[in-house]
Amino acid sequence: MNKPFMSFNTESWMGDLSASISGRTLHELRIPGSHNSGSDVLGSSVAPGKPQVYAAVPCIIRGWSECQVECVLEQLRAGCRYIDLRTAAVKGKLGLRIVHGLVGRTVLEVLEQVSTFLAANPQEVVVLDFQHFYDVTQAEQATLLAQCLELFSAAGVIPPAKAKTATLAELWAAKTRVSPTPTPSPTPYPYPYPCPYPTLFSSPTLTLTLTLTLTLTLTLL
Repeated sequence: MNKPFMSFNTESWMGDLSASISGRTLHELRIPGSHNSGSDVLGSSVAPGKPQVYAAVPCIIRGWSECQVECVLEQLRAGCRYIDLRTAAVKGKLGLRIVHGLVGRTVLEVLEQVSTFLAANPQEVVVLDFQHFYDVTQAEQATLLAQCLELFSAAGVIPPAKAKTATLAELWAAKTRVSPTPTPSPTPYPYPYPCPYPTLFSSPTLTLTLTLTLTLTLTLL
């Protein structure tokens, strides 16, 4: 028998469906996400490690590289809870940047958008997946980690071990609602994943559905 249709708002679906999903861990949900989430706006500068020929045809490269048409804040409002970030230190530019072929906005701007969303939606949980760190030094990673802890002090950063085992109800009770994964680390780790908790995303149980559609379909296991 088909399950009855559930009504919810994409901006607050975790809270709206709390009666059904509060006893589940993040691993037990299929979480809508987006690919290269911060690549809605890219400039003309070539990202580290990419061919400089990109600079000759940025309009073409931009068409390939801009994977999103909305900023991260609007993606979250549309229901996305998994944010895929590719970051780099770019010579001549302040702060770490979002990159995908070309250089985009600052990582800090994206984190501020996530913080804004969480402040307005007290039961939503967001996974921040720092996929790559290109040319990022140990000191810059430490700065990024400090920014995460400061920006998400109210929402609360989920401890890596808890991200694998805690139910949503437990995360809400502990006031921890954002999971930076892999965690930016103040100590060196092999490029491109300087992560002190490498098993978190290597676990086969954490297979996420990374599809964001205009109509959010949430499948409960």
